[in-house]
Amino acid sequence: MFTNVLLFEIRYQLGSRLFLFGCIIFFLLAFLSVASPNVQFGALGGANYNSPFAILTTHVVMAMIGVLVAAAFLNNSALRDTDERMAEIIYSTRIGKLEYVLARFVGAFVAAYLVYIASSLGFAAATFMPWLDPDLIGPFTTWHYVYAAVFIGLPTLFGNSAIVYAFAVLTRDQRISYAVIIGLLVAYQVAAGLLGEMDYRTAAALVDPTGIAAIGEVMQYWTVFERNTDVVPIEGTLLLNRMLWLAIGVALLPSFKLIKKTCSRSLVLDDIRGITTSAYSCQSWVI
Repeated sequence: MFTNVLLFEIRYQLGSRLFLFGCIIFFLLAFLSVASPNVQFGALGGANYNSPFAILTTHVVMAMIGVLVAAAFLNNSALRDTDERMAEIIYSTRIGKLEYVLARFVGAFVAAYLVYIASSLGFAAATFMPWLDPDLIGPFTTWHYVYAAVFIGLPTLFGNSAIVYAFAVLTRDQRISYAVIIGLLVAYQVAAGLLGEMDYRTAAALVDPTGIAAIGEVMQYWTVFERNTDVVPIEGTLLLNRMLWLAIGVALLPSFKLIKKTCSRSLVLDDIRGITTSAYSCQSWVI
C-alpha cells in the first residue's frame, strides 16, 4: 500500500503545473546567476564562474528558496484530501496512518527536490554560454554539482520540509506551516548575525538550517586557488550541522503517527426503498 500511495503521489505532483513552473523558474534563476551580470547570488571573490565555490553558493541560495517551493508541494499533499472532500472516502479505509501520511510526504518531497535539481542543470548550461569570459570558466566537473546538490541541498530541504509537513498535517492549516518557514528564515538571520561573535560561532553554525553559516566558517580564509579547485569538506561543524538537520527530519517522521482518524457512524433511512443503512463520516485526522 505504501508503494502504491507513493507512486500515485509522485505522478500527481510531477504532473502539476507547480512542478513545471518550479523547474522553469529554478533553471532560469541558476542560469541567470552565471550568464547575466544583473543576477548575483554572492560575490565570487575572484573565483571562476563554475568553481566549486560558485556552485556551492548558488546551491545554498537555491535551497533556501526551495524550502518555499517545497512548502507548496507539502501543503498540497497534506491538505488535498480535505480540500477536495475526499477525506471521508480515504479515512474510512483500513490504510495505516503513518504509512499513508509518510508516503504522501516522500512523494511531495521527491517532486520538490527534482525542482531543486533543475537549478543544477541551469547552472551547468550557463557555463557553456559563448559570451562568458573563457578565462573565468574552469573544467566541467559533474562531481561538484552532485556534491552541492546532495551533501548541501538535500539535508537543508529534507530537514526543513519535515518540519513544514509536520505542522501542516498536525494543524491542517497551511498558514501555520508558512509561518514556520518564516521562523526558519529568522533562525538563519540570527545565525548569520551571531557568526561574527567569537563566543557564539559554533552555536550559530549548528543551528543555521541552511548550513551557510557552517560553510562560511570553513571557507572564510580560503584562497582563490582553493575556491577554484576544492570542495568544502564535510567535517567538523559543517558535518554536525548536516547531521543535525537530517536527524531533525528523520525524528519528525514518526510524529505523523500522532494523527488519528475520527469517524462517526450514523443510521440513514432510505424513504424510497424503506430500508435503513449505515453511514460513516470522517472529518479529518487530528491529534
